[in-house]
Amino acid sequence: MLSETKDVDTDIWSIVKNDFRGLFPQEVFKTWFDPMELCEETEESITLTVANDFAAIWIEDNYMDLIKKRFHMALGRPINVVLKVNPQDLDEHLLANFVSNPCSGRRCQKKNRREL
Repeated sequence: MLSETKDVDTDIWSIVKNDFRGLFPQEVFKTWFDPMELCEETEESITLTVANDFAAIWIEDNYMDLIKKRFHMALGRPINVVLKVNPQDLDEHLLANFVSNPCSGRRCQKKNRREL
């Protein structure tokens, strides 16, 4: 029975996350929402993992109201959303972004501007 609850909640997070994919430009979604994962759920709250403290602060300041509203809509009731830092997510996310776009950093951008 417990695993069924987890599956349902994972589906709810997938629905909410997918909703954000359509609301935001691809880069915004990839930066802030794609790395987030469902960590824990209780009757009163949902805990989502984020890559680092900066992401937690940024999401809290800029997107938390929307996240709570979307969970409220999906669950049919208000729920508290907690962000938890998971450093392993950061390493994987940074590596994936670097491999797909190795010259996205400031140093490469300056170098590319000089070449133009």
